[in-house]
Amino acid sequence: MTMADSVIEPETNDIDSSHAGEQELHNDPPGEDGGTVSVSNEQMQTATEPAGATPITSVIGDEPPLPIIWTPGFIGTFTLIFIIGMSLNSVLAQDWIDGGNNEFWILIAHVILVLGGWVAAIVMLRSRWARLGSIFGCAWAAFTALNLTAGYLHVFQTFDIRASLNALISCLLLGLSICLSIDRTLLRRWDTWFFRLAIPAGIGIAVIPFVVILGAGATSPLGALESDIAASVVILSLTIWWLRPSCWKTQPGPALLFGLVPAFLLYLAIPGAANRATNIYFMETLYLCMFLGILRVIQGDIRCRQADLRKRQSP
Repeated sequence: MTMADSVIEPETNDIDSSHAGEQELHNDPPGEDGGTVSVSNEQMQTATEPAGATPITSVIGDEPPLPIIWTPGFIGTFTLIFIIGMSLNSVLAQDWIDGGNNEFWILIAHVILVLGGWVAAIVMLRSRWARLGSIFGCAWAAFTALNLTAGYLHVFQTFDIRASLNALISCLLLGLSICLSIDRTLLRRWDTWFFRLAIPAGIGIAVIPFVVILGAGATSPLGALESDIAASVVILSLTIWWLRPSCWKTQPGPALLFGLVPAFLLYLAIPGAANRATNIYFMETLYLCMFLGILRVIQGDIRCRQADLRKRQSP
């Protein structure tokens, strides 16, 4: 019996010790103030888990978060200006149809708005090509305002002066189109060939009609030549934006908006294509497109500067 006692006795001690350990865990240990501190189930589970084990937590009843639609501020502002501008243009054109005499003030207000946009672009832009294009844009808006004012005051109404002024305005439009389309755009093989062919094509578009008109005995050949130059330059401004895939790839927004400006001018130059009310509405829309294009150029330049700054700060 002694052997049996010696065999059973250690097992009894192990069982007692394990029960004692469990009893210690279940009992509330005394606190500093003599009271008891309750041990939660989570603490008991942590005490019994092996070291290094990752606790598994499960949340019951949590629902997935609702999807959030985030719209950049520029897109919202751009859309709001477009909607308000088109609605206002429609109302102003209808006012003229109903007998209003505010044609000059409507158009001059649009031109002044565009001029302010180009001035802001000169101040805010950092790209040299974009700034040079903005300078051309300021000159374009200033001479456009001068042309409208001359028509309103009935001064400088001879054909030669009006033709010269229109040719100058068209050349300024071509200058801003070239500068802004080159800005941050890689010149590919088609771009090189395009600019090589654009110069002789523009000269041909301007000279050939002039020769025909001169042969027909035109009373003002110089004015006819300047009108042909203005038309050819506007066509080149359109093709610079819309016939170059590199513009659509790198800056599709300015390509669309600034391309609409010469497109509207060419449409309005077609004899009998639009009446007076349609002419006013399209001119208002033309200035609105240019103003939106200015906003898009400024926003694109700011984004490029922020991207360059992140690249310099990244290790």
